[in-house]
Amino acid sequence: MTYHFRPTRRTWERWDNAVPPIDTATGASPAVRNLIVLTDQWHDTHDVEDSNGNSSIYDELGGAGPFPAFIEGRHFGGTWSRPLADQPMTYTCADGPPLPLATGLTWIEVVGPGTTVAAGR
Repeated sequence: MTYHFRPTRRTWERWDNAVPPIDTATGASPAVRNLIVLTDQWHDTHDVEDSNGNSSIYDELGGAGPFPAFIEGRHFGGTWSRPLADQPMTYTCADGPPLPLATGLTWIEVVGPGTTVAAGR
């Protein structure tokens, strides 16, 4: 997957296979101001989820791990943390302060180990 930054809108758009997805309700490509990418392990539940035979996945997103974040065209790195399942996730920049999220939509992309994610203009 690839994310493209649109400077005039100050938003990120997600593209799959070199094409932006289109929201059928609006006719526009979904766009967000904040993009956070988390890498985490997940497990196959073996429960069939759709008519193609794909099974659902299970992920607790617990513990901590590194993240890249892209906010209005800027890149940040740091650590996400969620010690207990009933607690909210926190994001801390590598140099110590909380991640400075912009006002607007946030997309949290959870990917498996080894997934390549690219963000550019």
